[in-house]
Amino acid sequence: MKTLVLPPTKKSLVVASSILQNGGLVAFPTETVYGLGADSFNVNAIAKVFKVKGRPSSNPLIVHVKDLEMASELAIFDDTSRHLAKIFWPGPLTLILPKKKSSKIPDIVTANSGYIALRAPSNPITQNLIELFGKPIVGPSANLSGKISSTSPNHVLSDFNGKIDAIIDGEDCPIGLESTILMCNHTKIRILRLGFVTEKEISEKLSYLKIESCLEGKSVPSPGSKFRHYSPDTPIVINCHEKGRGEILIGFGETADAEFNLSEKGDLVEAAKNLYHILREADRKAQSTSSIRIVVSPVPNSGLGLTINDRLERAARKD
Repeated sequence: MKTLVLPPTKKSLVVASSILQNGGLVAFPTETVYGLGADSFNVNAIAKVFKVKGRPSSNPLIVHVKDLEMASELAIFDDTSRHLAKIFWPGPLTLILPKKKSSKIPDIVTANSGYIALRAPSNPITQNLIELFGKPIVGPSANLSGKISSTSPNHVLSDFNGKIDAIIDGEDCPIGLESTILMCNHTKIRILRLGFVTEKEISEKLSYLKIESCLEGKSVPSPGSKFRHYSPDTPIVINCHEKGRGEILIGFGETADAEFNLSEKGDLVEAAKNLYHILREADRKAQSTSSIRIVVSPVPNSGLGLTINDRLERAARKD
């Protein structure tokens, strides 16, 4: 199979839509990371996503919709979830909701949980693709399961060249971290995965609701919640102030002797955008120089830093 790299033109989106209609796989850009897309109503196409990624069937998929109207055909919204969607969609927020019995989404997407993860991405290329396709698109991150997420078309090619039908080249993702995943009811919001939308932002918009962090031991399966995730092939150690012999240092802020730096200015938004690209580059350098590990400087554990540290902690885990 030859993987097509399509420019983000209307003609290319017609090609991509046709591939999806025929049960193929298309990687697409979002504001967060690249997604690996398939027809959300086609069981065989969805099975290909799991197979190509090496993703366990117990790990559900996020379904990308154009807007709240399309989402409402798939899931049951209460007042709180509808309010959240109106505030944060299109954008980097995923809502886990009860799946409607009339929904055409097969159970393989939801890990047979009865709940569905929905997001409306803000990237105009993907918005246009969903509109042209006319149906929701499943879209887990376009990377091998458990490995580093893709924030550029080259990242996707390095993982899936010859294994998927096409990649839509939307250049680098501007955010660089996955969406925040929530469940909610009329009294509280549960954060199931930290993402670009922070707890503070949510609290400012819905101050009357209690917010709980439920990052482990969830009763409902949540996409991207494996303990070990976002991992390079080279072992990684976090919260290091200096590097030793045979180590590659990723710095943050003013860091001496760092081969890479998430943000020399100490800017968390810049660090988020750079995180996965630098992890991939550091891994490549470590492999080519036979370095024994990657070490990462401390990142402030507040605001967006909580999400960055969540990704680094999962990348460093051995289980």
